Amino acid sequence: AEVVLGTNVLHTTKDIEHTLHNLKTLLTANGLLLLNEATRFTAFSTLTFGLLDGWWAFEDAQMRLEHTPLLSPEQWQRTLQQAGFSPVHTAGESPQAGQVIVLTESDGVVAMTRPTPKAVSLPKMVTSTATPEIQQTSSVIAASVDGEIKGTTTAYLKQIFAAILKIDPSRLSPDQTFEHYGIDSIISIEIVNRLRQDFGRDLSATLLFEQMTLGQLTDYFVSHHPNTLASLLAVTPVQLQPAATTTLSQPIDPARLFRSRFQSSPKPVEAKPNTDRIDIAIIGLSGRYPMAETLTKFWQNLKAGRNCIREIPAERWDWQRYYDPVKGQAGRSYSKWGGFIEDVDKFDPLFFNISPREAELLDPQERLFLETVWATVEDAGYTRRSLAEQFQGQVGVFVGVMYHHYPFVASDPAVAAALGIGSYWQIANRVSYFFDWHGPSLAIDTACSSSLTAIHLACESIKRGECLMAVAGGVNLSLHPAKWSALSQAQMLGSEAKNKSLGDGDGFLPGEGIGAVLLKRLDQALADNDQIYAVIKGGALNHGGKTSRFTVPNPNAQADLIRQTFEKTGVDPRTISYIEVAATGSALGDPIEIAGLSQVFQSPGNGQNQRYPIGSVKSNIGHLEAASGISQLTKVILQLKHQTLAPSINADPVNPHLQLERTPFYIQKETQPWPRPEIEQDGAPLEMPRRAAISSFGAGGANAHLVIEEAPLVRGEGGRVKDKISSLHTCLFLLSARNEARLRAYAAKMLDFLEGQADISLEELAYTLQVGREAMAERLALVARDVAEVRQGLNAYLEERETPSAISLFKGNASVARQEAHTLTEGQAGRAMLETSIEHRDWAKLAFLWTKGIDLPWDQLYGPARPRRISLPAYPFERRRYWLAGGNGTAPAMSLMGSMESMKSMEEEIVFDFDAATASQADIEAAVARIWKNVLGVEHITRDHNFFELGGTSLLVTQVTTRLNHHLQLDVPPQVLFEKPTLAELADYIYTVLWATTADWDDEGEVLEI
Repeated sequence: AEVVLGTNVLHTTKDIEHTLHNLKTLLTANGLLLLNEATRFTAFSTLTFGLLDGWWAFEDAQMRLEHTPLLSPEQWQRTLQQAGFSPVHTAGESPQAGQVIVLTESDGVVAMTRPTPKAVSLPKMVTSTATPEIQQTSSVIAASVDGEIKGTTTAYLKQIFAAILKIDPSRLSPDQTFEHYGIDSIISIEIVNRLRQDFGRDLSATLLFEQMTLGQLTDYFVSHHPNTLASLLAVTPVQLQPAATTTLSQPIDPARLFRSRFQSSPKPVEAKPNTDRIDIAIIGLSGRYPMAETLTKFWQNLKAGRNCIREIPAERWDWQRYYDPVKGQAGRSYSKWGGFIEDVDKFDPLFFNISPREAELLDPQERLFLETVWATVEDAGYTRRSLAEQFQGQVGVFVGVMYHHYPFVASDPAVAAALGIGSYWQIANRVSYFFDWHGPSLAIDTACSSSLTAIHLACESIKRGECLMAVAGGVNLSLHPAKWSALSQAQMLGSEAKNKSLGDGDGFLPGEGIGAVLLKRLDQALADNDQIYAVIKGGALNHGGKTSRFTVPNPNAQADLIRQTFEKTGVDPRTISYIEVAATGSALGDPIEIAGLSQVFQSPGNGQNQRYPIGSVKSNIGHLEAASGISQLTKVILQLKHQTLAPSINADPVNPHLQLERTPFYIQKETQPWPRPEIEQDGAPLEMPRRAAISSFGAGGANAHLVIEEAPLVRGEGGRVKDKISSLHTCLFLLSARNEARLRAYAAKMLDFLEGQADISLEELAYTLQVGREAMAERLALVARDVAEVRQGLNAYLEERETPSAISLFKGNASVARQEAHTLTEGQAGRAMLETSIEHRDWAKLAFLWTKGIDLPWDQLYGPARPRRISLPAYPFERRRYWLAGGNGTAPAMSLMGSMESMKSMEEEIVFDFDAATASQADIEAAVARIWKNVLGVEHITRDHNFFELGGTSLLVTQVTTRLNHHLQLDVPPQVLFEKPTLAELADYIYTVLWATTADWDDEGEVLEI
């Protein structure tokens, strides 16, 4: 070769002189060698690459910098010259750079040695053959009594992972993602290389990114490498008889143990071919809107015709600094009103494994949409686990959003710049990441039509089979006065304290809101006995094209859009009995919309005497811009649920340009029952289901339209369970939360809900809480015979008094008691006990086991005719403020970038006098807690808090251990934090293992500044 290039690679070899000799064999005489090599020790490199055995594999330490495999620039020059490279030119070797560029020539002289044959040693472990085993899957696992193969495989994998991570195997959970243990790309390669010793070199280097838990990895090896497992784990041949099916047994856990005894295995859901006539069911719903923290309150406001507009709240900004009623004033706003939701600065980051320090940097729109999606999934009666098992995580996320103003809040330009790297994509992608969903994940910005467009795209994605379910919605927050100033300059805002949709107005008032729906094919929702709020018959999208001005709508294009929707869905326009219009209160825009609607609904054949009610939710809450569509859909859903049309307000006087008397429309100005429409067919009246049309039009001409229908009268097989099966008479009511405070809040929320429900089914209530809520650490169980007893039990718990004798109440913390409880259900006797308890409905024993951490197979209590999931209150998130601080925001910005230099500014924030000579274990624990608090941004830490549950990541592990080593003058390796993740465990390790071995302190001790 004429030239050899190398970048930070030569120092990784065992012997530099031998390496240079090998290089010369590649080069011709006067061939060029160009190197780039690191030449300076850094903590970052040592705490990342230093975790690999190869980092320390060098055998010529005399040539390396102390405690590293690196060479100094001078050493590179000497070594190259001794190897016959000359001249040697170096550049960039300044101490600050930490790198050196070397350019040199080979003299062409290569000394050769005769190789000495070595004895070949056979590997001790069994390796896979070159023949792929994936085709032999069907010969595996008929047998595996009680899942022996999977259990043994998991134990084998735990030993390998534990050895490399240097943690106790018992800390490894089959369901925990590898990220939780700090397994990054470097460590994953080390693990795969170890597995290749047993399974051959064909194992993919990305294996741990494809199978992201020990449970998934176990399934992979059982499916793809059964014969190697049989030899490796010494499974007896009897257990590997050919099976008639390739279905694999499930890992051992009580929730799956007896499934085959009571029911057949559920069939996987398959996507069907795409057609325009596939109906989509709305099975989950959640949202927050101005003056309405819940949808119950939202409906009350709509039904009452409440104006939810108010002055800009002082906690957002001082509107008086920017307000000027005279239009056209630069930098000023002639409007001081809008629709606002409460607590946009509040969040529960630890619930989502986000550190408080990171939470401050997340756009509040991202934070609140994440909470709303959780509530939507709960409302549908599903959990992350059930969606993963039943739908393989094939859930899409579609969110409409159009503003990214949170960086404007930052007073420090460095913080604003750091926040600027994020955008709308984070909102959708964060949801997919947290829930571990694999469907499309999109943020859509079409201005005011964003969320209705998102919902339409979600429906189309389901129809095409890209996902089996989808969450769709929108979010819109107003965080900075620049928004009001810009809209005022464009003359788009209204100048009164009400949004005059369809009225004689001069613009809109911005509103805030977050909403989401959970979508699924209607046929599948019926088969799964889901609650169904409404059905999306279909929709369409288009653009207005060129008009007289960029923001002027095109009525012809809007009419074409609506016609296209009816043609695609097969819906007769005469069957529409309500239209939720986009009307913003614009003097020009509202009449253009009515003109477009008239082209469709006034066309021949639609009945000249038929009249259609129209209304706009914007009249109540303002224009929610990107979230407008989801607020419109939510209003329609609530009207269908209550079979009532809510009034559209602020339309007196009516916009004179509407000329409603010439159209088939009238404004719905009163609260009235919503009857099913009748149309004439073949000369006879025909009753039709309630249907609504929804229009949403973007400021730039991007249009969306949907047709919605009430839920089907027949709710699929089973109907209401109590009509199909005998009543269970007694049920198990469950609640759980992350801690005691949240559990009490949840109990109070549920009690308030139940006191307003006269005819709720106890079976449906219990079943929904059993299968539709994730079981968390703090648990409460009630054995009750009716809903009244549930209310009594919740009252007793909240008032901390004894429950009535007829009600059994159980409470426990699963994190504390799980290991002890598992001993009760292990082995043949334990499994028999659990099976008997289920068969005989031993409610007290089941309640006790669940509160101690045992996951139970709830479906086995009901057989094939299961209750219906119903809408119940969602989890009560903790409300703490997380907002960009004024003044110097360098520390948060740097923590976002993950910069090691950020620790310098963070260190300056803590002053802690620490006498090393007389330090107690409590002193050490206090020091560790201060460092945790500072790195994570957590205010309160207890001895039992887990670093990773507080939002810790592998990067933050590096920051914590670096600071511990610096301040306490110790050598705490990063992997210790993965093995000792709680504050008590880490402090105990430091005090008993490291502190005791530290060099003796002098008599006067040493004061450490923390």
